[in-house]
Amino acid sequence: MPLNAIRIFVVANLVSAICFYLISKTEVNCLLRVMGENTLQLYVIHCFVTAGLRLVFKVAGIKSLFLYMIVGTILGVLIPVVIAKICTRIYCLNFVFQPTKTIQRLRSC
Repeated sequence: MPLNAIRIFVVANLVSAICFYLISKTEVNCLLRVMGENTLQLYVIHCFVTAGLRLVFKVAGIKSLFLYMIVGTILGVLIPVVIAKICTRIYCLNFVFQPTKTIQRLRSC
């Protein structure tokens, strides 16, 4: 990995860490709460989102690692959270992430 790419990676991670720190110090830390509640969904789905984004960047001819890190981080968090919210509302989709809770809901109906 070239030295320039490593520097960009380090700077992007530092910026992310600083942003999360500042958000946690404010009263509006619902983003962190939502991310904490959907950790499994973020972990599983972000792989597909970032891989798809990498393919889109490659086809479009975009070679900016910095742009990829920023867009990948934002979409890698937002899209899994949206999918998690959709899955929570539809019982059969939620079975993938919360099988016990889904079975209990179906039995009570």
